[in-house]
Amino acid sequence: MKIVVWLNLTMIAMFAVMIFFITQRDLLAWSGEDLLQAPLAADGRINDDTGNARQQRPSLALSRYNFAVCCWEDFRTGSGRIYVQRFGQRGLKYQNNFQVTPFNAAADQWLPDIAVDDLGHFVVVWEERGDSVNVYARLYAANAVPLTEIIRVNQRVNPSATSAYARVAMNNKGDFVVTWVSRKTDIAGDVYAQRFNSGGEKIGTNFLVPSATAGPQTRPDVAMNASGRFVVVWEDGREVHQPSREYQIYAHVYDSSGRALGADFKVSRHPAGAVMPVDPAVAIKPNNQFFVCWSYGNPAGNPAVIYGHLFDANNSTIRDDWVLSSLGDFEPVGPNFRPKVCSTPLGYAVGRMGQQQRQRQRHLSEEFRPDRRTTGQLCGHE
Repeated sequence: MKIVVWLNLTMIAMFAVMIFFITQRDLLAWSGEDLLQAPLAADGRINDDTGNARQQRPSLALSRYNFAVCCWEDFRTGSGRIYVQRFGQRGLKYQNNFQVTPFNAAADQWLPDIAVDDLGHFVVVWEERGDSVNVYARLYAANAVPLTEIIRVNQRVNPSATSAYARVAMNNKGDFVVTWVSRKTDIAGDVYAQRFNSGGEKIGTNFLVPSATAGPQTRPDVAMNASGRFVVVWEDGREVHQPSREYQIYAHVYDSSGRALGADFKVSRHPAGAVMPVDPAVAIKPNNQFFVCWSYGNPAGNPAVIYGHLFDANNSTIRDDWVLSSLGDFEPVGPNFRPKVCSTPLGYAVGRMGQQQRQRQRHLSEEFRPDRRTTGQLCGHE
């Protein structure tokens, strides 16, 4: 069972039980019982505001027992605020939308992410843009009662610096890790992370994820398995000053105590004719195998494609630069971009944006196994 989160032709995220996508103004939901069955219900709006305000950039998480939570940016009050909706099995709503951030906050909140544990406790993270840009988090019980006040995640607060692109992952016991970009200028940035226990208390201090900071790093993603091992991936610019002048996708693996398991390492390999890899996404299995995917463009004007790299528990390659957007029964004529990935019992499932003939945008997702076989299309939604 899976969940997919769609963002108005620009972003998707996949987990389990329901498929969510966004229209121009409203968040809509589509539910599927398992990988290949038909929908359980027709599209249904997630946000309970029916005015002309924008709702965008959703993120979704699912517990082991099919309790789902979705968060998004919402402009129903005129300013950017973070809202949440809870769901039970089969996509049924629990109560109404609720606002995470204060109604009277002076600054806008943007780019939320969400994670949940086995008991349904969930954490929401976001960036807040005021005099400076900072990353915040708040932990909730399954009944939406706050377990903490709003927590500032980044330690450094400087009007000339920003902390943005926050992502969060949680294990089954409620311990979680937040990663983000700390940007000192408009270009240069470093990827940081912070660990928390299940009570929302910081474990240690902010720590730098990349082993080298010779170039800018941006757009991280993070995944954590039940034992607490986690993987951070990001776009890395340490090679931009070399002759290739290229960004690459890097990864760094940590055990449950936050100890780095070796140095970071390059994931992408730049096939001939491809331009910079972008938008990395990662999923990790209980056996510590993990999978990273990303999008490649092409300078000759050919469609962008989704690549993947599968690693074993020792960070060794199982399959390298795997072309995912050529798998299965569907392959968009146009570009594939902004992939998201989750672990499934059979392998992994990847969602992506695709462009079909006549310039129609579609949200596409498919499950595949490490033996290169696909199990079939999960969904295709315009």
